[in-house]
Amino acid sequence: LSNIVPAGFLPDEDQGYVMGIVLLPDGASMDKTQEVIERGEKFFNDHPAVQHVVGLIGYDVLGGGAASTNAGVLFVQLKPFHERTDPALSAQALIADSQQLTRETSEGLVLALNPPPIQGLGQRAGFTIEIQQRGGGNVSELADATNKFLAAANQHPDLAGLNATLRITLPQVFVDLNREKTRMMGVQLGDVFEPMQAYFGALYVNDFNRFGRIWRVQLQAESDVRNSPADIERIYVRNSSGEMVPLSAIMDMKFRAGPNLVSRYNGYPAVEVTGAPVVGISSGEAMTTIRELAASYQEIKAGNQAPMVLAFGLLVVFLVLAAQYERWSLPIAVLLAVPLAVLGALIAVYLRNYTQDIYFQIGLLTLVGLSAKNAILIVEFCVALRKEGMGIVDSAVEAAKLRFRPIVMTSLAFILGVVPLAIASGAGAAGRRSLGTGVVGGMLSATFLAIFFIPLFYVLIQYSAEFFTRKRATDPDAELELDAKEL
Repeated sequence: LSNIVPAGFLPDEDQGYVMGIVLLPDGASMDKTQEVIERGEKFFNDHPAVQHVVGLIGYDVLGGGAASTNAGVLFVQLKPFHERTDPALSAQALIADSQQLTRETSEGLVLALNPPPIQGLGQRAGFTIEIQQRGGGNVSELADATNKFLAAANQHPDLAGLNATLRITLPQVFVDLNREKTRMMGVQLGDVFEPMQAYFGALYVNDFNRFGRIWRVQLQAESDVRNSPADIERIYVRNSSGEMVPLSAIMDMKFRAGPNLVSRYNGYPAVEVTGAPVVGISSGEAMTTIRELAASYQEIKAGNQAPMVLAFGLLVVFLVLAAQYERWSLPIAVLLAVPLAVLGALIAVYLRNYTQDIYFQIGLLTLVGLSAKNAILIVEFCVALRKEGMGIVDSAVEAAKLRFRPIVMTSLAFILGVVPLAIASGAGAAGRRSLGTGVVGGMLSATFLAIFFIPLFYVLIQYSAEFFTRKRATDPDAELELDAKEL
């Protein structure tokens, strides 16, 4: 079952809003981008699940927020959860419906995204891939490798909405400074770059206090004198002789296509590729597909920590029970109830088409204590009845009869308390349903199967323990050791 139930990291949550990414070809004007944003606003406003839409131009969410005339974003606020009880009005359904807008927009890319379920885990829900350039080469080669990877990934039916942050066709103005001429005219290099930054970009000057606040002073030219590359002729710098030298006399300008953003990952030039699985496919299955598509990939460092966490929880419970019973054998009979709980949890999430995400793994760790609690109630009475002289099988059967009603009552009370998690709705419902489904299924299995199996486990363990105890008592080496102690 563990191999059948797909793995996952975090469930796709309906957070009450989605983001629409607008990305036109490099160099597209703001007017053209605004037209696409207005078309997207109309589409989302007409959807019955949407309450408000806010569109912003010049903001590239996937590119790290860099300003660009060919990019925009739509923040789509959905109606309250109690007005969207129909699954067709969920955030996931809205994203699926927005594919029609994507197909109808020929000017560029319009992509609806679900934000990540936990802030800080990327810009969107789904997965993030870093394509590194570990050898030599230029940005064009990195872009070619990225485009080949995207072409292969877009053909796979399990993946959707793949997008890369790197584009190498962005129109740029390249300023070529003639350093020889600059030195001949007595101009320092710092006196060239600082005015260019101050006029065409922004130069930090200082801070000052006013009205109980700290204000930052930045120097920048007015927009009407920096609209064109030709405006660089307006800038003069002073040379070592005190004369004013125009910047146009010591530099040449030309238009060219270049990269919009070159980021690094672990010190290497890299491109961030984001995407999401289609509806019905878990993130674990999507990552498996990505690893199959990539010729080389970074090993997932985090991996599946559930077995390690579960093993540590079992060790702690085992040591506590060993100290309680003052024996190493009986805690084994108690912990043999844990696989029964895990079985029920896996069956429950499988029937509801959920994944083994991080919330399910937390539920498994919880089930270690809950299933051990039921087993302790039976084994404790088995030990007491055995000390009174009752046979092993008889003590196990009698303990099961005595503790049947308390186990069922306490377990059903706990299960009914967790049911609201398993059927949750509203904000954060996906995580609560994943956690509650695993716990409810595990407790049902641990309760109604433990009544029959825990006495059996006790009988097997107790017979084995007493058999080895008698064998050791009849061992000659053991008798010699005993005689030596008596002497």
